[in-house]
Amino acid sequence: MNNDRLFQCHRGPVTCAVEIPNSSSIITSGYDCAVAVFNRATRKAKLLGYHQHLVNKVAVNAGGTLAATASSDYNICIWDLRKEELYKVLRGHSDDVEDFVFIDSDMGASVSRDRRIIVWNLESGAIKRIIYGHEKDVLSVNYFEGKLYTSGDDMTLRVWDINTGKEISRFGPYETETDTCAIDQVNRRIVLGCDDGIVRIFNIDTSEAVQQLSGHVSAIKKVAVSPLNGDILSAAYDQRILIWDSRDNNMKQKLVPKSGLWERSFNWTPDGKRVTAGTFDGTVLIWDVATGECIDELGVVLKQKGNCCFNDIASMENHRVVTVSDDGLIRIGELTEHSANWITSFYPNAGRTLMNAITYDSANKQIIVGTHEQNI
Repeated sequence: MNNDRLFQCHRGPVTCAVEIPNSSSIITSGYDCAVAVFNRATRKAKLLGYHQHLVNKVAVNAGGTLAATASSDYNICIWDLRKEELYKVLRGHSDDVEDFVFIDSDMGASVSRDRRIIVWNLESGAIKRIIYGHEKDVLSVNYFEGKLYTSGDDMTLRVWDINTGKEISRFGPYETETDTCAIDQVNRRIVLGCDDGIVRIFNIDTSEAVQQLSGHVSAIKKVAVSPLNGDILSAAYDQRILIWDSRDNNMKQKLVPKSGLWERSFNWTPDGKRVTAGTFDGTVLIWDVATGECIDELGVVLKQKGNCCFNDIASMENHRVVTVSDDGLIRIGELTEHSANWITSFYPNAGRTLMNAITYDSANKQIIVGTHEQNI
């Protein structure tokens, strides 16, 4: 591969990290618009290519030969993993594409903030069917036995017939958004992660509620099911990564948290023995499920703290400004008509976490920030 396609890590948050079946490689997507492959054995990374906007999700087919990346450039890129090159671009959405699922070797389905579900012919790139019905952004899609399962900001989980596009059943609306869903094929269950911190489980054949799992104190942004035994992983803004036993639905493991982890990025490895995720620092984390320990981090090459994606800025005295960002650092800079320089950076006393908002209290000389884990 050419040197211009070699790189060390993403320049900003890694939104998704998926291990490619039958390999030692993990494919990633990021806010830097890049799609890359990290090799666990060589500890090197290769750049596959770029979208024109941030990439939200990666999906890999069962054979590990194709990957799909869903992007805020409104497109889906299909990548040939054997040749390590772009295979096809799927164009048809009119807003951010949030998720994609491979249906079989010929078809796939995507969901978007344009509220539509699109079923694609992967060989030709043509649209086979557009499914309407969601009333707000659609954020998650799964496929099983001729049905699509989708959820999103309209606080519902919906089931669709893949052949007709007709809605078969609906769960909700709930009181909060339902950003993530997954299918437990082993035990024939639907798993729904909700912004009220509850994991809801349903029987896939009867649609009856099986159980509610309460282990989070803030919004759940990813649920995923082990291909080995159906154990459920849930990750939320409270920085808790929990594993639930498929046999009795009790909490089985709590993965050790790491600074800067991105809750939406979690996935099981194909053997069900490890979990992968991305960070706001541009790196990839790997956990051992049996011990709960984080056993590796790929792409650690930064020579300075942080890998910023700024979220808010506030004015201080003496031409100074203060910012907060995804990497958890508070930065103070000086901005004048003739110059712009960073003065200092630091983590808050409560520890490193993503911060969304900031203001400066000039009367008391205090910096006040709001964090992703719902604290001030």
